[in-house]
Amino acid sequence: MAPKQCKLPTASAITPELVASIKEGSLKKKDEAARQAAAEKILELVSSATVAEEPMLVELLGIAITLAGDNKSKGTREAADKAGGVLRTSTRPPDISRRIESARL
Repeated sequence: MAPKQCKLPTASAITPELVASIKEGSLKKKDEAARQAAAEKILELVSSATVAEEPMLVELLGIAITLAGDNKSKGTREAADKAGGVLRTSTRPPDISRRIESARL
């Protein structure tokens, strides 16, 4: 057991089962609502992710990239694009993010 003064990291709120569920919804080609819900769930999760969730964010990024290429649903594409943007900035140290943003200007 850790000493009292040590802060133990919290467990990840993003579980492999949750990622599998999102992936399953994202693969339903004929169910636009399920694909959009998957994209929106990814956005919700990455917006509140902490360091403990970073390993699972890598898997969610692949799903978000796939959903961003959805030709049939503008809502799915937009939610997946937003999730990808949040993922891009949340998984890099702030110093690197600032350099990338300043290079674009």
